[in-house]
Amino acid sequence: MQTIDNTKVLLITNADIEQSTIDADDYVNHDWLKVHHLFLSNNKDDMHATSSDYTEVDENENTICRKNGMTWPIACGIAYKTDHIIELGLYDGMLPREDIEFRQRFLKSGRHIYNIAIPLYRYTQTSNSMTKKL
Repeated sequence: MQTIDNTKVLLITNADIEQSTIDADDYVNHDWLKVHHLFLSNNKDDMHATSSDYTEVDENENTICRKNGMTWPIACGIAYKTDHIIELGLYDGMLPREDIEFRQRFLKSGRHIYNIAIPLYRYTQTSNSMTKKL
């Protein structure tokens, strides 16, 4: 999936709806949505969201490292069920890193995120990446 400029893309499924924002210079494995959806739909009572491992690459697509999605979470690598997002009050778009605040609220509410130990996302690190500014 590509866009012309560095805009965000929203992915939504019909069944247990998950959503994620993805930067245009990043890459999602073509099975990302299927894997997350399969896990969530088959574990409805136990897990409320899934994350996955991801690979960081430089601007030339050289691998920098592999990251565990639970230890090093990034918003674009987490699939939340929409009903949980709505119940918790959605993201606060006024915050600079609303994904971190939402994840904290999500976990404090007793909900669980399960990490799928497969790198299904490729995150491009650039000199302007938000994670470098933290």
